Amino acid sequence: MHGYGQDAPAIECLQVNVNGDVTLNWAIPTNTVGFNHYEVLYSVDPAVTFNSLANNLAPVSLNTYTHLSNIGLTNNIYYTVLAWYDDGSGGLTAASSDTLSTIYLESIIATNSCVNCEGIPLLNWNLPFADPAESAGATVEIYCNYPSGTMQLLATLAPETDEYLHYIYNCAHEQMDFQIKLVMPQGCEFVSNVDGDSFWDGVFPSTGILSGLSIDTNDDVVIEWQESVSPDVSYYCIYYCEPDRTDSIDSVSVAEPNWYLDMTYNPNDVNAGSYTIAAVDRCWNHDTTVCYSVMNLSVQSYVTCDESVGLNWTPYTGWSNDPTYYIIYESFSITPVYANLDFIAIDTVTSLSYYDPVLQFGGYNHYQIQAVDTATGFRATSNADGAFVNSYAPPERLEVETATVISNDTVQITLGMQPTVDTFRYELQRLSESTDSWEEVVVRDTSVAMSITFLDGERAADVFSYTYRVIAYNSCGMSVDTTNIGRTILLDGEASQERLVNTLAWSPYADWSEGVERYNIYRSIDKGPFELINELGGGELLFYEDDVSELTGSSGEFCYHIEAVERSESGRTPFISLSNEICLSIQPLIWVPNTIVAGGYNPNFFPEISFASVESYHMVIFSRWGDLIYETTQIKPGWDGTFEGSYVKEGVYDYYLTVKDGKGRNIDRFGFITLLNYD
Repeated sequence: MHGYGQDAPAIECLQVNVNGDVTLNWAIPTNTVGFNHYEVLYSVDPAVTFNSLANNLAPVSLNTYTHLSNIGLTNNIYYTVLAWYDDGSGGLTAASSDTLSTIYLESIIATNSCVNCEGIPLLNWNLPFADPAESAGATVEIYCNYPSGTMQLLATLAPETDEYLHYIYNCAHEQMDFQIKLVMPQGCEFVSNVDGDSFWDGVFPSTGILSGLSIDTNDDVVIEWQESVSPDVSYYCIYYCEPDRTDSIDSVSVAEPNWYLDMTYNPNDVNAGSYTIAAVDRCWNHDTTVCYSVMNLSVQSYVTCDESVGLNWTPYTGWSNDPTYYIIYESFSITPVYANLDFIAIDTVTSLSYYDPVLQFGGYNHYQIQAVDTATGFRATSNADGAFVNSYAPPERLEVETATVISNDTVQITLGMQPTVDTFRYELQRLSESTDSWEEVVVRDTSVAMSITFLDGERAADVFSYTYRVIAYNSCGMSVDTTNIGRTILLDGEASQERLVNTLAWSPYADWSEGVERYNIYRSIDKGPFELINELGGGELLFYEDDVSELTGSSGEFCYHIEAVERSESGRTPFISLSNEICLSIQPLIWVPNTIVAGGYNPNFFPEISFASVESYHMVIFSRWGDLIYETTQIKPGWDGTFEGSYVKEGVYDYYLTVKDGKGRNIDRFGFITLLNYD
């Protein structure tokens, strides 16, 4: 650098004045021993020879110089500052600063430099340092003289920034001048030239993202969008898109909610349902280049006996993302009108088609599709469309009224229903306890009947309880309804010879909707008519003991059945169900005296018999030699000890008697009777 180690000056900043003069500021060297003078050199290109601007600048405390020239208005200029020192031998040596450049600013109309930049200024400038690290800690400040006429700070940027696009909001062409300042940490500022042009706001504002394009159940189109990020939006213009043009149909102020309802939509128009919106600023700048269409749902016509209805729809394309999935909504009405119906979600798919297997009969199955973007939360709904499905609905009332045992091998099932216009097939099924599956018993077809009676024969209804149900099938063979179950009552019992009590137990009836009101217990004596002997509430124990000790005059055969009575709260006659019939027998009780006294206190021989059929009574008496002495079919008055009008001799005689029990079986007794004479 020099002979005595003196320091070089350091350029701190370069400032271009309005007239093009350039003012240099530098830091005075720290070690200035032998200082002689400063020299300022410049060049328009750092690769060519620098020209000397000023020489012999002194004293050493001098730290600024102004280059009087308008060269700074057309280009950036490179400068360096030399500090000359006595080299100790009568000559001079120089210590040179870094080479820095002025900031040269160009402000141009950005129309052709970027998309949607019509009429606004684009600023470009160079940085003064070859090494950007030298501007660490500095800031770039952008100044403009519009609209006040004096330079005002527009923005503060990072030191490495060399370009700035300035959005303006004046509709007419206006002159605007700009200037750049690089403010160094030590406070010195690099100042650019002032440059400008006539600029205007030709930028259309950013239209808010179309968040939803839907059709409600009134066939009105609902257009929803997000608010524009542009600060100068005055209103939003709504456009209807024709195949070859767009027509403005309405506008929405920025002060209003960001949605619009088009009540002129015609779903029958093949070109219907294409829209766009545009954010419009006060200069009427706007863009309507992209049109979006509503989702178009088409529901296939229902064909008789089809198992489903097919749906197809066009994809929703109004978002930057494809829909994550589509939700299928369904509703039902008797008429084709779907306005104000409540639609319920029934499934979610990612495809553009769907088959609905769960149909409602006798009306219109209506559908709508909703597209969902989970990334943004946006939703859009298609038009509503539907198909008429023939009336395959079962009767309004279909109920197993009763399952009753009519004999111990036959069950009768009564199905109650509301008459229908269409013919349905009714299949009686019986539950197999061994396989836990339903088996077909019998099938009946009808339409106008109010009830159907089924018979299930060859059953062991006195051994098992049977469970039944009925399934209704339409003319297409589709199951449309299943009834409640009907389960028969199984009665069992046991006779107690010691206690003279018949014990009954039975299974509950099922399954009336309101349950069983009571169980009636009926009894028949000796094959006579059944009579009600007791009632038990439906919630009581299914158990009963019948004390027959007072019925010794009967043959001992007692038959029973149980009658379940429905709890009916509708005022109609309640349904009933009968159990199987069981018969229990008390064995005959026979007491035979062993002695009679002819002409005395106990003069006649006859047995005391209970629980036996006296009509079948027969008794004979023999002598010890086997001679028949007496024979009768009447219990009383019995044998008085005579034979052919005269008393027989005292002694022991043989007797034999027979009766029938309640089940008709012969009961025999034989033994000896001792005859004594009273005289």
